Amino acid sequence: MFSTIELNIDPNKFLTDVLFFLQQNHISFHILEISLYSDLRKTRRLEHTYQVHQADGRIEIKFHRPVLCRIARISFATNGLIVGEKLSYLKPLSRESIIQALKRKKIAFSICAKDCANELRVTLARLFELGKFFSDFRVFLAENDSQDGTKELLLSLGSYLADRLKVSSFDGIGDLIPSRTARLSSLRNALQREILKSDYEPDYLMIVDADGLIDSVFSLDGVFSCFEYEQAWDGVFPVGDTHYYDIYALRHNDLGSDDYINKIFSMDNVLPMEYRSFLAATIRTLPLKNLDGWLKVDSAFGGIGLYKWQTVKDCVYSGLNDGTEICEHVPYNRSICSSGGFLYINPRLVIKSPESSAITSLLVQYYSSLK
Repeated sequence: MFSTIELNIDPNKFLTDVLFFLQQNHISFHILEISLYSDLRKTRRLEHTYQVHQADGRIEIKFHRPVLCRIARISFATNGLIVGEKLSYLKPLSRESIIQALKRKKIAFSICAKDCANELRVTLARLFELGKFFSDFRVFLAENDSQDGTKELLLSLGSYLADRLKVSSFDGIGDLIPSRTARLSSLRNALQREILKSDYEPDYLMIVDADGLIDSVFSLDGVFSCFEYEQAWDGVFPVGDTHYYDIYALRHNDLGSDDYINKIFSMDNVLPMEYRSFLAATIRTLPLKNLDGWLKVDSAFGGIGLYKWQTVKDCVYSGLNDGTEICEHVPYNRSICSSGGFLYINPRLVIKSPESSAITSLLVQYYSSLK
């Protein structure tokens, strides 16, 4: 007998396994297909792998990685009857368990810095505070062409933090690589190579912007919340305190699967540039802090990227595509997904949202009016 069962899944919890109870112990049961969907209409199928175990009148379907989904559609052949089912979800680790686990882990922080002395001082202080919860931590930092005291700050810090802080100078790189995204990808790749060739082997890599986004809004509890579901992810990204600002790095089926700039120039040119910019940005700058759960993405950044080192150590940044500037985080993140990795935005990991443009300011005012 062939049959199909559709199960409604809690979309805000990570599904780990499905258990079927059979009417009799010794009946045949063969899984034909398991399809997981992120939407109720079953138009968005999720990639997954699983194992099936049968014993004592029970069929257990165990997914290799915990997964967020909305519908599970299971087709099977059997000569018996299913009399019940049970869904199991990943249980979040407690704060105490997380702190104990981090004491056995190491982390590396990767930072690009230019003309950000005041912000960098705050950023490093917060990262050192976070690093103390790990068994060990290192900061790998690339600085170039600063004129505001950033060099002097790093020189003074390096004199007594040499065992923690590794600074590499890239003065002149702006002349060698005029493209901003190509330059950033070169610097980020150089930092990753520094980690690889060092004798330091981290468990986690945190890519951090040093331009003031990690301030009083950023909290240790926000970072700890990422480790509640550590089994589920390969990379985790933050939300902004007012809106999601990093629309260049974001790739998501509903929030924008294409390049923000390409979207602007693909619209009808009768629309003024400010209209096209507003329309392209609106859905991408939603206040994601209001999410009910984690959001699976193909790419994101937003000032912090927390990754598992074994997943990303061979990944490469790229800031150009056929000579055209692209966000350097997108190829990096997509290489993770193409290798079977899982990336999420965590609404409890919050940093400051910069108001960097007139369009962004208008959007902030609009979203604030909805509260």
